[in-house]
Amino acid sequence: MRPVVRKRGWSLASFLILGAIAAVFSFGADMIEYAALRSQMSRELVLLTNVRATQKLLVLDMADSALRFVCVGAMWSWKRWGFYLYLALGVFSMALARRIDPEVELDFDAVLGILSVLIAVLPRFRWFE
Repeated sequence: MRPVVRKRGWSLASFLILGAIAAVFSFGADMIEYAALRSQMSRELVLLTNVRATQKLLVLDMADSALRFVCVGAMWSWKRWGFYLYLALGVFSMALARRIDPEVELDFDAVLGILSVLIAVLPRFRWFE
């Protein structure tokens, strides 16, 4: 019996490559913003509670970006847990956006991320381990 040849196809491969690039850039942007916030906090001790709350949200956003990169790597290696964790991070992003701005009804970036991973992965989901 022959082993099953798994092909990612253009949609899954492009989603994973673009997802990895986006996660790296998002993490880098969060690091720059965090460093700028730290230097602002040391110079001006104004609204310290808001600065500290913003720092905590930035740390959560950095963790989200790092975990997304891990998820993309796991999906590249055909691991189901990467797909499930990516979906969970999408829900987490929606909750985080709601926490940052309570007037936001729906985070369309997170919804588009969830829809795009579903469209890219589900046709090949049977090949995931």
